[in-house]
Amino acid sequence: MAGGLAGMVASSVTTPLNVEKTLLQTRGQSHDSRIRAATGLRDAARIIKERYGLWGFFCGFKPRVLTHMPSAEISWSVYEYFKWFVTKNDNVNNTSSSTNNDSANLLHL
Repeated sequence: MAGGLAGMVASSVTTPLNVEKTLLQTRGQSHDSRIRAATGLRDAARIIKERYGLWGFFCGFKPRVLTHMPSAEISWSVYEYFKWFVTKNDNVNNTSSSTNNDSANLLHL
C-alpha cells in the first residue's frame, strides 16, 4: 500500500512538468507557430498558463495517477519480496556456517 501511495504522490507532483514536457515533445507536429517556437520549460509553461490557466498543468492527471499508482505498488512489492528472499537465504547460510564453526572450534579444544 505504501508503494501505491508513493506512486500516487509522485505522479501528482510531477504532472505539471509532464504536461510541459509533452508540449515540447510534440511541438514539431503542431500547426501553432508559438508552440513550434517554444524553446524550453519556461516557454511551455507560459503557453499552457495563458491558454488553459493553472488547471492546464493538470491535464491527464487522473489517468496518470491511475496508471502510476499500481505500477509503483507492484514494483515496490516485488523489490521487498526479493529483498526478503535474499536476506532469508543469507540468514540460513550464516546460521549453518556459525554452527559448523562452533563444532570445529569444539574439536580444537
